[in-house]
Order: sequence, then C-alpha cells, then structure tokens
Amino acid sequence: SAVDLMTHHVFLTTRNDKPALVRKLASGSGRRILFTRTKFQAQKLAKSLTQQGIPAAELHGNLNQNQRDRNLQAFESGSVNVLVATDVAARGIDVSGVELVVQVDPPDDPKSFLHRSGRTARRQGRRRDHRDHAGPAPLCAQTAASGGHRRQAARGQA
Repeated sequence: SAVDLMTHHVFLTTRNDKPALVRKLASGSGRRILFTRTKFQAQKLAKSLTQQGIPAAELHGNLNQNQRDRNLQAFESGSVNVLVATDVAARGIDVSGVELVVQVDPPDDPKSFLHRSGRTARRQGRRRDHRDHAGPAPLCAQTAASGGHRRQAARGQA
C-alpha cells in the first residue's frame, strides 16, 4: 500500500519548541503540505511562515472558490512550496511532487491520518510525513521510502 512506501518520523517536542521545528520542516526546497485541524490554525500558520520568509498558501473552508483555486495554483506552479491545509479543504487535491507532509495538528481519526499521508503517495520516489504534537504527543513526518515501512523517532530534531 501507499503507506507502506512511506517513512514516518515522529518528533517529540515542547509547545515552546514546536514553532521552530515546524518552520524548519517547512523550509525545504520541495513541495510540502502542512495539515492543521482548524481554519484559524491554517490561516495563522501560513501567515507566520510567509512573514518568516517561507512563502505559504492556505487551503481551508473559509476561502471562496476563487481564493482556493488561486492558492492551489500557486502551490502547483511552484510559486509557493508550502500549502497549509485543513483535512476537509485538502480532500480531492491531486498535486504531484509533494515531498513532505507534516501533521502539525495530527487528527484523532486514523482515516484522516491516512488520507493526509496519501498526499505524498501520489508521486513516485521518496515520500515523507511528519506529525507534530506539542507536549506529551509526538510530531510525525512521512516520507516515501524505497520499499518497506520504517518508523524513526527523534526528540525535537528534523
């Protein structure tokens, strides 16, 4: 399955260190999708990353269709490499070449976790998924592995 082709990285971090870790994960050169639970969190994170020099587009239910299309086009064209999205807004998007999925706010529902992770499974090669929890929960990132399923854990390191 597609999930078997991913490498899952779990990062344990504190609430204070989480923003720096998310920024580090978002700052790469490849396409990245960062998932949040709420529209507000997606909006806030996209704005924060952009202000820190990491151009990011948001995708959530508070955007009208023109805004969603424009933001998705910016991501597809490479104008921005980071798409910050909620689960519902991301359903049905099909963008090739997604290198990394970061679960900034991991879902409670396993099906949502798999759906988010599947954003990277649409391309061949390496796939990543990072799930990010502050406090006692882990941060996880998923990447495609060249076969087999591997799990790696690190404490606050990307």
